[in-house]
Amino acid sequence: LIRNDVTSMALERSQSHPIYWPIFLLCVVLWIIGLRGPSQRILDLSFTVDPTALTYNSELEQFIRKHRKQQHQEAAVVVLATAAHVKAAEPVVKHAGDLFDDFFGSDPSKGIWHAGGKVKARLLNERFPNGFLYAGNSKEDLEVWSHEGCKAMLLVNCPDEVLEAVQNRIIGKPFKVIP
Repeated sequence: LIRNDVTSMALERSQSHPIYWPIFLLCVVLWIIGLRGPSQRILDLSFTVDPTALTYNSELEQFIRKHRKQQHQEAAVVVLATAAHVKAAEPVVKHAGDLFDDFFGSDPSKGIWHAGGKVKARLLNERFPNGFLYAGNSKEDLEVWSHEGCKAMLLVNCPDEVLEAVQNRIIGKPFKVIP
Protein backbone atom coordinates (compact mmCIF):
# COMPACT_ATOMS: atom_id res chain seq x y z
CA LEU A 1 0.00 0.00 0.00
CA ILE A 2 2.82 2.36 0.90
CA ARG A 3 5.58 3.05 -1.59
CA ASN A 4 7.88 4.50 1.10
CA ASP A 5 10.08 2.44 3.37
CA VAL A 6 8.92 3.65 6.78
CA THR A 7 11.96 2.16 8.51
CA SER A 8 14.32 4.05 6.19
CA MET A 9 12.38 7.24 6.81
CA ALA A 10 12.71 6.77 10.58
CA LEU A 11 16.41 5.95 10.22
CA GLU A 12 16.95 9.15 8.23
CA ARG A 13 15.05 11.12 10.85
CA SER A 14 17.20 9.59 13.62
CA GLN A 15 20.28 11.03 11.88
CA SER A 16 18.75 14.49 11.51
CA HIS A 17 19.43 15.89 14.98
CA PRO A 18 22.09 15.15 17.62
CA ILE A 19 19.41 14.35 20.19
CA TYR A 20 18.45 11.28 18.10
CA TRP A 21 22.00 10.05 17.45
CA PRO A 22 22.02 7.52 20.32
CA ILE A 23 18.91 5.90 18.82
CA PHE A 24 20.54 5.91 15.38
CA LEU A 25 23.76 4.32 16.67
CA LEU A 26 21.89 1.68 18.66
CA CYS A 27 19.80 0.75 15.62
CA VAL A 28 22.85 0.56 13.35
CA VAL A 29 24.65 -1.73 15.81
CA LEU A 30 21.60 -3.98 16.17
CA TRP A 31 21.22 -4.10 12.38
CA ILE A 32 24.92 -4.99 11.87
CA ILE A 33 24.82 -7.85 14.36
CA GLY A 34 21.74 -9.27 12.65
CA LEU A 35 18.99 -8.01 14.95
CA ARG A 36 16.96 -6.22 12.28
CA GLY A 37 13.61 -6.79 14.03
CA PRO A 38 14.54 -5.10 17.33
CA SER A 39 16.16 -2.26 15.39
CA GLN A 40 12.93 -1.70 13.45
CA ARG A 41 10.84 -1.83 16.65
CA ILE A 42 13.01 0.86 18.27
CA LEU A 43 12.58 3.09 15.21
CA ASP A 44 8.84 2.39 15.01
CA LEU A 45 8.37 3.35 18.65
CA SER A 46 10.70 6.36 18.57
CA PHE A 47 9.27 8.15 15.55
CA THR A 48 5.60 8.68 14.81
CA VAL A 49 4.52 8.00 11.24
CA ASP A 50 2.82 10.94 9.54
CA PRO A 51 0.46 9.17 7.12
CA THR A 52 0.04 12.34 5.05
CA ALA A 53 3.78 12.32 4.26
CA LEU A 54 3.64 8.83 2.76
CA THR A 55 3.18 7.92 -0.89
CA TYR A 56 0.38 5.39 -1.45
CA ASN A 57 -0.02 2.91 -4.30
CA SER A 58 -3.23 4.11 -5.93
CA GLU A 59 -3.47 1.05 -8.20
CA LEU A 60 -3.52 -1.25 -5.17
CA GLU A 61 -6.08 0.96 -3.47
CA GLN A 62 -8.31 0.81 -6.57
CA PHE A 63 -7.88 -2.98 -6.77
CA ILE A 64 -8.95 -3.41 -3.14
CA ARG A 65 -12.04 -1.24 -3.58
CA LYS A 66 -13.02 -3.03 -6.81
CA HIS A 67 -12.43 -6.46 -5.23
CA ARG A 68 -14.65 -5.53 -2.29
CA LYS A 69 -17.51 -4.57 -4.60
CA GLN A 70 -17.15 -7.78 -6.60
CA GLN A 71 -17.04 -9.94 -3.47
CA HIS A 72 -19.95 -8.12 -1.83
CA GLN A 73 -18.82 -5.70 0.84
CA GLU A 74 -19.46 -7.97 3.84
CA ALA A 75 -17.60 -10.99 2.40
CA ALA A 76 -14.39 -9.17 1.50
CA VAL A 77 -12.59 -8.43 4.74
CA VAL A 78 -9.47 -6.33 4.17
CA VAL A 79 -6.75 -6.41 6.81
CA LEU A 80 -3.49 -4.48 6.78
CA ALA A 81 -0.95 -7.12 7.80
CA THR A 82 2.43 -5.52 8.42
CA ALA A 83 5.70 -6.43 10.07
CA ALA A 84 5.88 -2.86 11.36
CA HIS A 85 4.88 -2.13 14.94
CA VAL A 86 1.14 -1.59 15.46
CA LYS A 87 1.96 1.95 16.61
CA ALA A 88 3.31 2.66 13.12
CA ALA A 89 0.42 0.89 11.35
CA GLU A 90 -2.47 2.50 13.21
CA PRO A 91 -2.11 6.05 11.78
CA VAL A 92 -1.92 4.62 8.25
CA VAL A 93 -5.09 2.58 8.77
CA LYS A 94 -6.93 5.61 10.16
CA HIS A 95 -5.73 7.77 7.28
CA ALA A 96 -6.93 5.17 4.74
CA GLY A 97 -10.50 5.58 5.98
CA ASP A 98 -12.76 2.67 5.04
CA LEU A 99 -10.09 0.77 3.06
CA PHE A 100 -9.29 -1.60 5.95
CA ASP A 101 -11.55 -3.47 8.33
CA ASP A 102 -8.72 -4.30 10.71
CA PHE A 103 -4.94 -4.43 11.00
CA PHE A 104 -2.19 -6.24 12.82
CA GLY A 105 1.53 -5.83 13.12
CA SER A 106 4.39 -6.48 15.46
CA ASP A 107 3.18 -6.11 19.01
CA PRO A 108 5.51 -7.32 21.78
CA SER A 109 2.70 -6.84 24.35
CA LYS A 110 0.95 -9.76 22.59
CA GLY A 111 4.14 -11.78 22.16
CA ILE A 112 4.47 -10.86 18.47
CA TRP A 113 7.98 -9.46 18.17
CA HIS A 114 8.18 -9.54 14.38
CA ALA A 115 4.95 -10.05 12.41
CA GLY A 116 6.70 -10.82 9.15
CA GLY A 117 7.38 -13.94 7.10
CA LYS A 118 6.24 -17.19 8.71
CA VAL A 119 4.66 -15.37 11.66
CA LYS A 120 2.54 -13.23 9.32
CA ALA A 121 1.51 -16.35 7.36
CA ARG A 122 0.45 -18.06 10.59
CA LEU A 123 -1.49 -15.03 11.83
CA LEU A 124 -3.31 -14.67 8.50
CA ASN A 125 -4.14 -18.37 8.43
CA GLU A 126 -5.54 -18.19 11.97
CA ARG A 127 -7.67 -15.19 11.01
CA PHE A 128 -8.75 -16.63 7.63
CA PRO A 129 -8.79 -20.45 7.92
CA ASN A 130 -10.60 -20.76 4.54
CA GLY A 131 -7.83 -18.90 2.75
CA PHE A 132 -6.80 -15.41 1.83
CA LEU A 133 -5.48 -13.25 -0.99
CA TYR A 134 -2.21 -11.59 0.00
CA ALA A 135 -0.58 -8.44 -1.38
CA GLY A 136 3.13 -8.00 -0.76
CA ASN A 137 6.42 -6.97 -2.30
CA SER A 138 9.40 -8.32 -0.36
CA LYS A 139 11.46 -11.47 0.02
CA GLU A 140 9.89 -11.94 3.43
CA ASP A 141 6.47 -12.11 1.73
CA LEU A 142 7.55 -15.30 -0.06
CA GLU A 143 6.79 -17.11 3.20
CA VAL A 144 3.21 -15.83 3.11
CA TRP A 145 2.69 -16.55 -0.60
CA SER A 146 4.08 -20.07 -0.11
CA HIS A 147 1.70 -20.82 2.75
CA GLU A 148 -1.17 -23.19 1.92
CA GLY A 149 -3.68 -20.62 3.22
CA CYS A 150 -2.68 -18.13 0.55
CA LYS A 151 -5.01 -18.81 -2.37
CA ALA A 152 -3.97 -15.89 -4.61
CA MET A 153 -1.18 -13.34 -4.74
CA LEU A 154 -0.85 -9.67 -5.51
CA LEU A 155 2.74 -8.76 -6.36
CA VAL A 156 2.84 -5.04 -5.63
CA ASN A 157 5.74 -2.92 -6.80
CA CYS A 158 8.08 -5.90 -6.41
CA PRO A 159 11.80 -5.76 -7.11
CA ASP A 160 12.94 -8.05 -9.95
CA GLU A 161 14.55 -10.48 -7.48
CA VAL A 162 11.19 -11.03 -5.76
CA LEU A 163 9.36 -11.53 -9.07
CA GLU A 164 11.98 -14.10 -10.10
CA ALA A 165 11.74 -15.87 -6.74
CA VAL A 166 7.95 -16.08 -7.09
CA GLN A 167 8.26 -17.56 -10.58
CA ASN A 168 10.83 -20.11 -9.38
CA ARG A 169 9.23 -21.05 -6.07
CA ILE A 170 5.45 -20.77 -6.16
CA ILE A 171 3.47 -22.81 -8.64
CA GLY A 172 -0.26 -23.13 -9.17
CA LYS A 173 -1.53 -19.98 -7.51
CA PRO A 174 -3.20 -17.18 -9.38
CA PHE A 175 -1.42 -13.87 -9.20
CA LYS A 176 -1.63 -10.30 -10.42
CA VAL A 177 1.25 -7.88 -10.76
CA ILE A 178 0.54 -4.31 -9.69
CA PRO A 179 3.35 -1.84 -10.44
